[in-house]
Formats: sequence, structure tokens, C-alpha cells
Amino acid sequence: MANYLYSRNFWRFDTIQTFGPDSSLTNSIDAGSIQIDRGSSGGQNPAWRSQVANHKNATTEFSAHRFRVSGSTSGYASYSLQSISPASDSQEIKRVSQGDLIDASDITLLDSFSDASLESEVTNRAALGFILACKNELRSFQGGVFLGELRETIHMLKNPARSFRRALDFYSRDVNRRLKSRGLRRGIRPSPAKISDLNKVVSDTWLEHSFGWQPFLSDIRSAGAAFVELALKPLEIKIARYRYSKDVTDPVYTEIQYRKILQNGIAYIVRRVPSVGYSTWYKGAVKVQVNSPLQLGENVLGFAPSDFFPTIWELIPYSFLVDYFTNIGQVIEAWSFPMGNIAWHFRTQRRYRKMVLTAEFDMTPYNPNPGLWTWQNASGSSFKVDMDNTILSRDAIPIGIPIFQFRVPGSSLKWMNIAALAHMRFPS
Repeated sequence: MANYLYSRNFWRFDTIQTFGPDSSLTNSIDAGSIQIDRGSSGGQNPAWRSQVANHKNATTEFSAHRFRVSGSTSGYASYSLQSISPASDSQEIKRVSQGDLIDASDITLLDSFSDASLESEVTNRAALGFILACKNELRSFQGGVFLGELRETIHMLKNPARSFRRALDFYSRDVNRRLKSRGLRRGIRPSPAKISDLNKVVSDTWLEHSFGWQPFLSDIRSAGAAFVELALKPLEIKIARYRYSKDVTDPVYTEIQYRKILQNGIAYIVRRVPSVGYSTWYKGAVKVQVNSPLQLGENVLGFAPSDFFPTIWELIPYSFLVDYFTNIGQVIEAWSFPMGNIAWHFRTQRRYRKMVLTAEFDMTPYNPNPGLWTWQNASGSSFKVDMDNTILSRDAIPIGIPIFQFRVPGSSLKWMNIAALAHMRFPS
């Protein structure tokens, strides 16, 4: 740990000046100082630039002890005493203080604070709030570029696949109608002399319909290429953050109020209010991705209906088409539920003991002899000073982050009934 010293010096001029035959000036310098050891420690990460560029965690552990005094301690205060007695040798006494009217005697060198129960409460509340913040950021992806392209790509795949699936129904009904017109009846095996003729009806009808399916299959092939391209694009990233803190009554220091009288009689009413607490701050990046996305395989993309000549015993190449639509369904299903998770995060914790000091000029200045003097022109600065003894720490400890899953609208698979393909194998 690197240690260094916090040091601060205070100065102030207190004067008493008399005007008249016995004019005089009395100066006094009130000087004080405070010192406290502080320190910090942390690791180095030479690869942080590349990790940040790739949305990976580049956090290094860090801890520090900090003591500071913030707010102004310097100001100006004065008042005058005017003689009301002719016998007085002096007509006026002026008292002035300038510089650090709040000095080392008012600064409390606070001890460090620690409370395991409070730390656990604050940390857990911050972790929960951070997870909810990540979830809220995830919702904003609904209108983002990645999901917009994903929704369009699913649309590119689903619509031609659905049209192709319906076209198979049209083919089945058409070929059954033609076979019935040739005398084929369900449950009655045709004579061998008719089989060749009936097979020609089935294959001709298949080829006739398959030419109309080519645009659908071409669009499905294009959608497959779009999925591959989308998978290689950088994912969208959004920053999420959450902070939770809690102050409690200080078990060591108590609130106090006192009257501070400077050397020349100028007075201040000083109030010191202590507090202790914990603060935990999470920050991270949320990303959207599709885990292990299924691609359209070559066996599906290379499917050409003209390569198949079904017979009356198998009106369509059933097993192949089941695999075909099952594959398409798996692709849509996988990409329809993108996962949102946290690419990186870090936690900053702060435990502290604070003291807030306020000081107001006392409007009842010192008057050594009210029968001889009256005071006038009294004024003085007001003060607010924060004393803070803080222990800071930073880490990237896992917090049990869940995987968020959400559905891309319009990706339903209700149109695809694989079981219905089984009823298309034989003429009705």
C-alpha cells in the first residue's frame, strides 16, 4: 500500500484596535495543524485497452484510505465597541478576525468505521438494484439496431418457409384430387398395370408445383445467409449502474454544540453532527446475444424439389421435409429468444464516518463593560465544513447474475405443424 500524509495548516489574525488618545493595535496569530496517514493499493492491467474494446471486464482491485476536510474554513468577522462615557480615553474599540476562523481545534480526526451487518445489507440491496437496472436497460433493446435486424431476419426466414409449408398442403390436395380422378381409392391397392400411370401423375404434379416453390427456397437460403452475417456483427451494449447507501447513528461520536470564543472576544456557535454508513455502487455493460445459434445447414439450403420424384406410396419425401422444417423451426426458436447478460461489471464500496460542522456568527459579542460601551457593526461569515474518513474498495466479484431471456415479437411457430406432414404421405 502506498502511504502518504494528509497535512493541513491553519492560520488566523485576531486583532484588537483602539481609537483615541490611547490608540493601540494588538495582534495575535492562532496557528494549528492536523496530520493523518492515508494510503492506497491496487493492481495493474496492461491489457485493459483491448479488454474494453472487446466489452470484457478490465477491472483491477483497488483499495484506499481517505481522510479529507472539505468546505471553506476561512472568513472574516468583526464588531466595534463605541464609547458612551465622556470619561473614556478611547472612543472606539474594533475587534477583527480573519483567516481560518474554523481551525484545528474544531476538526475531529475521525476513526474508521466498520459494521459487517450493515455492509451486507447495503451490498445486497445494491446488487439487487443493479440487476433490475440491467433488466431495464435490456428492455430498451426492443427498439435497438440488433433486435431490429434480428426481427427482420426472422421475418425473412419465417414468411417464405410458411408459404412453402402451405404450398405442400396445396400439392397434397391437388395430387390426391388427380389420383382420385384416375380411380385410386384409399385402402384399395391399385393393380400393377395402373401403378406406373399413377406414379407419373404424382411425379408430374410434384414437378409442376416445385417450380413455384423455388422463390420460397431462394428466400430461405437468403435468410440463412443473413443469419450468418448477423451472428458476426458486434452486439449492442448498454451501460447500467446502480448505487445504494445507508447512514445510521454514529455509535462512537455524538452530536454536540458549543460556543467558540476567539482570542479577541469574537464568538461563534458551532454545531457538529456525526454520521456513519456504507455505500455500494455497481456499474456494468449489458449485451444481447443468441447463445449457440443454429444455422441453416447445407443439407437444407441445398434442397431442390426437382431432385425428388415421389410415388403414390410416398407422396412427398417425408423424412427429408420433416428434417427440413424441424431445422427451420429450431433456427427460429433459437433466434427468437435472445439472451441478455452482463458483459462486465465492477463494484465500488465505501464505508465512512463523517462529521458535518456548521458555525454561525454569535450576534452577542463580548462587551467588557456595558455601562461604558455599546457594540455596533457586528458581522461575520458562516461556515459549513465536512470531515470525512472513508475506506474505498473496488472489485469485480460475481454477484450471481441471471441470464435474461426475452422473445422477439412476431416469431411464433404456430403455422408450422410438422405432424401434419405425416398425413400427406398417402392419398386420402
